[in-house]
Amino acid sequence: MNLVRSLTLLGLFGCLTGCMSTTVEPTSQPTSVPSTPTIVAIATPTVGDVPQRLAFVANQPNAVTIMLAALDGSPAQVLNPDFPMALDPTWSPDGNELAFAVQDSDGFNIYISAADGSNLVQVTTEAGDDQHPSWSPDGQQLVFQSNRSGNDEIYRINRDGSNVLQLTNDPAQDWMPRWSPDGSLIAFSSSRGFSDEESAGRELYLIQPDAQGLQQLTKARGRAQSPIWSPDSQQLAYVFFASSMVGGDIASNTIYTIKRDGSEPTLLQDNAFNPQWLDQRIAFTTYDLNTYHTALRILDLNTLQVSVPISMPELDLMQPVFNR
Repeated sequence: MNLVRSLTLLGLFGCLTGCMSTTVEPTSQPTSVPSTPTIVAIATPTVGDVPQRLAFVANQPNAVTIMLAALDGSPAQVLNPDFPMALDPTWSPDGNELAFAVQDSDGFNIYISAADGSNLVQVTTEAGDDQHPSWSPDGQQLVFQSNRSGNDEIYRINRDGSNVLQLTNDPAQDWMPRWSPDGSLIAFSSSRGFSDEESAGRELYLIQPDAQGLQQLTKARGRAQSPIWSPDSQQLAYVFFASSMVGGDIASNTIYTIKRDGSEPTLLQDNAFNPQWLDQRIAFTTYDLNTYHTALRILDLNTLQVSVPISMPELDLMQPVFNR
């Protein structure tokens, strides 16, 4: 395994090393999804006459790049070949822009570009690592995680880089913020409440965009991370790994859903991480035991069938995000 791939496996698959009082323990077995889902071909989805575009991260030789696919059979293209290390893509609410993190001389910074890679704008410029951007519903602000203060915290910023507001301030580490589609809450993963011996422990929390109303969402005492909201803002999908200790098999990650009041955590999919909720579908990354690489999948929540949006079996693919 090369160095870039090793860093990717540790850093991108939900930070593997790294609430409401009604919250209950996650169920230990899938409640609705078969353990070996049927893999079917996927048709090109469209919204009106505009085909969907898929952005994803590919671990290529000596580079980790964001790629775009039109899902019409044409080859996937690198978003910006000048960035040897780019990750955490997220589409703007109108589906025409991407925000993402790029490694440069100061660490990682947040950038925005058009869908074709043009009109590149650097949003953050502070030294440190700024990652995991998430758009406000109106597309005018972003939340992101940063260690610029010496500890990972959650920040809010205007898309032009102005008016930075630190939303969290805790000795624990806070990561992976996600703004709800209705604009009322930001979900994030945190190590609050875990001892040094449980250094990989994570729970999900909610906070308002004005930094008020902090609530703990999960109490599973493992690694809960990578939250993503349902389109109606009433549920979240997230990645859960049963251990709070460092290490573990990436294929042991699972995707759960939970209501925004912390009730009904439900196992949805085994061997799955990087979820994105798409109406009645959830896109995710899985570890392919045949190719020994990570691959992209889509779970249909109505039929429980799993489809393949794009296949590049010689590479590690991860972080799938659709613009519609």
